[in-house]
Amino acid sequence: MTRLFLRFYLGVIVILLISWLILGYIYRLRAEAENRKVIEQALSGGVRLAEQQWIAALAKGEDVRAEEFEAIQKAFEYPVYTDSFATLSVNDTRRQRLLAGEVVFGGDRMLTLLPDKETILGFGPLPRFVGPSQLEAFAGLGSIFAFSAVAIALLLRPVAVQLRAVERTATAIAEGDLTARIDQPTAHRRLPLAKAFNSMADRIETLLRNQRELLQAVSHELRTPLARIRFAAELISSSKTDEDRSKRLTSVDQATQELDDLVGELLTYVRMESAATNSHDEAFDIVENLCDLRDSLAPLYPEVQFFVADESETVFVAGNANSLTRVLRNLLCNAGRYAESKVEAKVHKTSSKIVITVEDDGLGIPAADREKVFDPFVRLDHSKGNGSGLGLALVQRIVLSHGGTVTALCSDLGGAKIAIELPQMPPADEV
Repeated sequence: MTRLFLRFYLGVIVILLISWLILGYIYRLRAEAENRKVIEQALSGGVRLAEQQWIAALAKGEDVRAEEFEAIQKAFEYPVYTDSFATLSVNDTRRQRLLAGEVVFGGDRMLTLLPDKETILGFGPLPRFVGPSQLEAFAGLGSIFAFSAVAIALLLRPVAVQLRAVERTATAIAEGDLTARIDQPTAHRRLPLAKAFNSMADRIETLLRNQRELLQAVSHELRTPLARIRFAAELISSSKTDEDRSKRLTSVDQATQELDDLVGELLTYVRMESAATNSHDEAFDIVENLCDLRDSLAPLYPEVQFFVADESETVFVAGNANSLTRVLRNLLCNAGRYAESKVEAKVHKTSSKIVITVEDDGLGIPAADREKVFDPFVRLDHSKGNGSGLGLALVQRIVLSHGGTVTALCSDLGGAKIAIELPQMPPADEV
């Protein structure tokens, strides 16, 4: 991770350095060359006039010549002088231009070659332009480069610290320490990366723990029907009559069916987590489906009466129809199994939720067990029947995948009450 940070930081520094050099190059070559042309064009006219006056003064007498030179000098705000062309310190390009009769700006002076081709008439040094020099501009760009490099390092440091923490924590988790987390000592230094990684680690730890517990529960649940099948198979060989053998085979068949039901429920429970994300949401009429399930389940529980309140009302939610039907079926079957004589289902709307309640007049669920009943393979001490213990666990998983909540409460009928809250369907989808 440190190598990655250094590579990124050095890459940024190289980019800044190249930008600095390019700007310096452009300023030195482009700006300077253009400014030289402008200065030559602006001052060449005055230089030509002074050159003609100087040549005219050379043709006059000594006394007049001195006065002419002095007059020319007074006409300029900077010195006017002559120099030898042979000893002039200029590059070859400017020397050729002087020989061609051009006015040349060299350094801080204007230069022209007199007709004798041996004498230079010079004007300068010229007044300096207001503004930074080449060296000052280059130093300024360098200061900006240094400041940017330090600022980038300071800005990247928290990111580098977080990335190193992520690397250490990920390594610890990979080595088996599922409790490893990124330490976030102060709130102002927290980054979303650390929070997201810790949330992911919490989720992974929960999933692995649930998987381990589920595997243990499955192995325990499978052991009972398998033992019954093995025991019945051993007794078949020792059965003396066809009736005894028929009883043993019936026992094997019942245990096999129980095993098949358990495996089916288990597969449904495992697959249900991804089923909601892979299925298309559709309009689901809760009240209508409750009425259909009431009519189909009533013969299975002849001693129990099923009621659906306000069954003429229409209440829609958005979700997977098969999954939501399983939720309602599991709730009604669970209530019918534990009820003494009555099961009542209700649906009503709040400002933003659809609330579904299914309650019975049975023994109810003790307060200490109301959260535990939603865990896989949990059966209470007073449970009736041979359920797999996955009914309410499936209900919770499906409801959570639809963005809702499920709660176990005490019913006014005296038994248990399961309340589900689901988001309301948007009005546009309801039509």
